[in-house]
Amino acid sequence: IKSQGNSNHQICIAKTIETIPIDTVWDLGLDSNSWIDEYIRNMIELKNIDYNLIQRGDVIRIDNQSYIQFLLPVNENQPENSQLAMKIVNGSNSILFIDKLIYDDIKMLINDREVIKSDVLKMTYPKQIPNNFNEFIQTVNAKMAIITGAKRSKNSPTPKELAEIFDMELFFTDSIGAIWLFSDGKNPIKVKKWK
Repeated sequence: IKSQGNSNHQICIAKTIETIPIDTVWDLGLDSNSWIDEYIRNMIELKNIDYNLIQRGDVIRIDNQSYIQFLLPVNENQPENSQLAMKIVNGSNSILFIDKLIYDDIKMLINDREVIKSDVLKMTYPKQIPNNFNEFIQTVNAKMAIITGAKRSKNSPTPKELAEIFDMELFFTDSIGAIWLFSDGKNPIKVKKWK
């Protein structure tokens, strides 16, 4: 899933396509028309990789009980600061992934109500908290949150402030490392910390 127009992310995507057999690329369509974007497009064509633009509501079926549903972006004409939001479902278990916290995107997700309810919320460390974030957290109603990255700005909330906002188990990957989640689709998701 090609989710960023950022050149650092694009270079990682290019290296992945060069070294790992890939049959399908799902793309937000946020190309910056840089040399790396052109290189990626050429590699996709050269390797006959199936290419799809992600649209809101798209579903990738993994097996009979598992799928990925894309909730954002709305369309490929969104601005470059658009985020990816997707939900991975395995039976009765689900994880909601969001990138940046942008007020309008969060508002759209809140309007999805039942669709965004998830066992786990995975998000990047926020630069700031939008006014509608508490309503978003209540709507998602997750049992745990995983926050990747670290506080990068003096205006960012501290981990302690985030812990006060989230009424759930909270994991910060910058301090504990990667988190493995195990799901059989029936029982609650199990967590394993891994550094």
